[in-house]
Amino acid sequence: MGVQPAIADAALLGALAALASEPVPVLLAQAGWPRRSPRRGLAAWIALGTLGWLATAATLLALGTAERGGHLVANLWVCGLDLAAGRNPLGVTGWICTGAGLALLAWQTAFLAVGLLARARRRRAHRAVVDLVGTHDAALGAVVLDDPRPLAYHLPGLGDHRLVLTRGTLGITEEEELRAVMAHERAHLSGRHDLLIQWFLAWRRCYPGVLGPGIGLRMVTMLTEMVADDAAVRSVGPATTLAAIHRMGCGSAGRTLHEPWSPDHITLQRARRLMAAASR
Repeated sequence: MGVQPAIADAALLGALAALASEPVPVLLAQAGWPRRSPRRGLAAWIALGTLGWLATAATLLALGTAERGGHLVANLWVCGLDLAAGRNPLGVTGWICTGAGLALLAWQTAFLAVGLLARARRRRAHRAVVDLVGTHDAALGAVVLDDPRPLAYHLPGLGDHRLVLTRGTLGITEEEELRAVMAHERAHLSGRHDLLIQWFLAWRRCYPGVLGPGIGLRMVTMLTEMVADDAAVRSVGPATTLAAIHRMGCGSAGRTLHEPWSPDHITLQRARRLMAAASR
């Protein structure tokens, strides 16, 4: 009877880990409401990602500490007190399961930390190059590169971010469309969408054969773009935001929305959403 609470915890956590690995991500990706409300959709994916990140390790911890007789959190607390007092809190089997759970958490955290540090180094180097070859435009609050291709992006950093535009962007976008582009990129910066995407990227790398993390990465990437689109819509409206995306994708001025265009899947989803909003 003493091990029943922890065994129940382990069974529940194991079931949640299994659900987060494939069935729930597939269903959530097929649902329409996250695209209609991308902020709520991101919140749902964050919750699911947190569950997928922790549930497997927590299952092992629950099994490892089951001999203590309580629920997982209480067992971990008591084990910690025993260790602090110099007592051995677990048997051999308990240490094996608990060690495996702690090792899994450490492994996942290491994947995330290494990815964040590597990306931070690349972005520092990128910012240095942009500052060297670009021209800071105080009116735009951006660095302008002398490149004929239409391109706009952001370089996040702790108090040292950059918005980057090319001469090509300034040449093909009208004033309102440029406002849409800038609002979109600023929304990415203020929301720190890069950290969210890096987290899901680390989850996918930890479990390369599992379907859920890959679906989560694709959906979070799309939803962060839609959240940024909504910021542009609040600034200039859906029609102008759609026109800006179209011009940036086509790379030329004076094109209409009826001319041939071959966007990628995420951009196509964004365009459909904006077209529906503009038609209302």
